[in-house]
This record gives sequence, C-alpha cells and structure tokens, in this order.
Amino acid sequence: MHAYPTPLTRRGLLACACSALVVGCAQKPSQPQGSAASPTGPSASSPTSAAPSGASPTSPPANSPSPSGSATTPDPARDAVIATYSSRTPMQWGTTVTGVVTHSAGPAVALTLDACGGPNPGRGGNGVDTELIDLLINERYPATLFLNQKWIRNNRPVFDRLAANQDLFTLGNHGTRHAPLSVSGKMAYTEHGTASVGEVYDEVMGNQQFMTELLGHAPRFFRTGTAWYDEVAVEIVRTLGLLPIGFDINADFGATASAKVVAANAQKAKPGSILIGHFNRPEGSTFEGLKVALPAMRAKGVRFARIEDVSIA
Repeated sequence: MHAYPTPLTRRGLLACACSALVVGCAQKPSQPQGSAASPTGPSASSPTSAAPSGASPTSPPANSPSPSGSATTPDPARDAVIATYSSRTPMQWGTTVTGVVTHSAGPAVALTLDACGGPNPGRGGNGVDTELIDLLINERYPATLFLNQKWIRNNRPVFDRLAANQDLFTLGNHGTRHAPLSVSGKMAYTEHGTASVGEVYDEVMGNQQFMTELLGHAPRFFRTGTAWYDEVAVEIVRTLGLLPIGFDINADFGATASAKVVAANAQKAKPGSILIGHFNRPEGSTFEGLKVALPAMRAKGVRFARIEDVSIA
C-alpha cells in the first residue's frame, strides 16, 4: 500500500521553510521519464490559510478575492513545499498516476462535472450549461462540481446559485489557470502544464484560497485542468490537505461526445465509479446525453452521491 504524505499544518510548513533557509535553494526537477496511458478524451481537507469569518455563499464580498500564493509574495508555506519536493523526479504522467482517486468503495456512483474556464474562453471554456444544472437541481441528482477560478470570475451569479445548493452539490477546486499538474512543464492535449513545484503550489492554492474566501470554508477535493498529473504533483496536492480526484468513467470526452455516446458511456458506471462530464460547454451534448442516462440509471437502482458521501482515501 502506498504511504501518502501527511497533510502539513501551517506550523509544520513554517518549520520546513525555516529548515530550507538553512540548507539553501532547491534545484529545479528534471523531466519526467515515464508516462501513463492516455484516456480516450480530455477530459481536497483544510488549506494552509483559514477562511475568513462571516463569509456567505449567497452574500459574496464586495470585491472578489484575488489569486494568492504568487511567487512574488513571501509565502513560508510555499517555500516549505518547494524545499520538500524540488529534488523529486516524477516517473508517471497521466490521469491514473499513483495517489489519484479514480473510484470509491461504493455503493453509489459519484457524478462529477467540471467547469473549466481555462485558456480558451472564446471556445466556450467559460460557458454555462444551464439546462444541465437545472436537471440536477430539479431532479435532485447529487454531484461534485469542480470549478476553475477563471470560470468562477466569469459566472459569479451561477457560482452563488451552486453554493446555495450545497446539500446537493459539493464544490471542488479545479485550479487557478486550468493547467495540467506537472513539476516539469509537461503538456496534456494542447494545454501547457505547470513547470515547477512552485507553480504546482500556485495552481492549487490560488483557487483554494479564492474559493475559501467566497464559500466561508475550504474545498476538500481537487481535480487539475485536463485531469492529468505527475505523481510528485499529486503528493503535493495531498500535502496541501486536498484529495486529488480522477475518474474511471469519461462520459463526454471534454464535452465533445454526441448525446448517444454520452448516454452510453454514463450507463457503464458501476457502484463505486467516479463519472466525469462538463457543464461549461452548453454547445456540446452533455446535457442531452445525461438527461437520458441519469433517469435510466436511477430506474435500475443506481444511487448517486457527492464525493464526500462515498468512501475514498
């Protein structure tokens, strides 16, 4: 059994940072030497800073919080992570690397949907599939929704609606830039990954702190942009107190699949499956496929649950 790192407390991170100052600067890691098999399509406890008191999902602050964890801002916690992981060389790259949660012990299916934002807003990255959200709310389908910071900034009223339904939805962290999570600049599909340990920290914690301020509590689950990681980046996510979530059923191939394919893929899910789809591409057919699949699955006795309501580690 793989021994995952124990999430560091703020005190622990500060202690590591002090040690790093003594031993000197960390070296940049080398290029990964191995890769995992590609999927058929493209496609989380307390952070290191506490949430402000009095935050409300439906009453956001007058000014939206800015991304934090920047390399230009002194951050002892960031320095500690860099000191701990800079010498590590990853050997894996993909969606199922060591440490990524791809299924649960069941008995329910965990429906997860991403809102990517990302670098291509003109192609629908910041869109909203309102029909799909309405379906989930009206028919009471529990889901875990992974939200990118760019998408949130472009869709605050929708974010507030989702946050007001947290009995039905768990809101997860989908990164700051929607970058694949790499310590050495690997790419997934056409998207450039983070290029260092520091950039991994920024990708995770920029949106983590942003969402914590908006929600009044810290997201517990993280899925990186494209769902591609190396195993060192996965350890960093766990050290920061989040669970990195993958999937075993890809319903919509990044919202590019037809309604027929989405419906067929979704119905392959078994108890314990983590199913991935998207709700930021209304021009796709994810809604049309899921509006067929979800009732059919429910009629066969399939239960749906949020990630936090199934057994994962």
